Amino acid sequence: MSFDIQIVDNSWKTVDTFSVDQSIISSDLLDVKYNDLIYSFVRMQLNNARNTIASTKNRWEIRGSRKKLYKQKWTGSARAWDMTSPTRRKWAVAFGPRYNAAYNVSMPKRLKQLAHKIAFARILSEKNVVCLQDSPSIISTTSANKILSTLWLNNNKIIVAHNDKTSFLSYRNISNVQAENIHIMWPYELLRNKKVLFIWKESLITYIKRFS
Repeated sequence: MSFDIQIVDNSWKTVDTFSVDQSIISSDLLDVKYNDLIYSFVRMQLNNARNTIASTKNRWEIRGSRKKLYKQKWTGSARAWDMTSPTRRKWAVAFGPRYNAAYNVSMPKRLKQLAHKIAFARILSEKNVVCLQDSPSIISTTSANKILSTLWLNNNKIIVAHNDKTSFLSYRNISNVQAENIHIMWPYELLRNKKVLFIWKESLITYIKRFS
């Protein structure tokens, strides 16, 4: 089974159809056996984007007296060291998060490309990919919002695939719209949005070439 993408004009009339070559993306990629690969890729993408902000201090980074709080025996209380001990409240932390913690996950390039193909194949199978025939002559947020309203896409959570900075600036301020460059768009962005809109046909062709 081959996947077809509708190419429409600004008034939502189908003017052409773009067929994706089966040798690049086939229906075999829809098999459930690839679910683990999609999970691994999304986990890798989110972990690599993680910013390690949380950080605690150990006892050697705490300023305070190193004197023993009270004698070891005959007090009726648990034995204690100095005031910077992790067992004391509001002082050092023994095994807390650190600023230099590494959460990066790697994956072979071949599996990355396969995961990308699978995610795009699933969007194609649901017929949630639309492509504009031509880029509008005047690109602005107002014209971009008007195009989405005409295409009945303004109430859906969509991703706009573009290839230039002007399109990004036009679509980035619209609610429920995520503007992504076709060269850095990955499966997580595809799967978390309901629709994918390519600004013009050349962007779609360039994006498909990523899989070949």
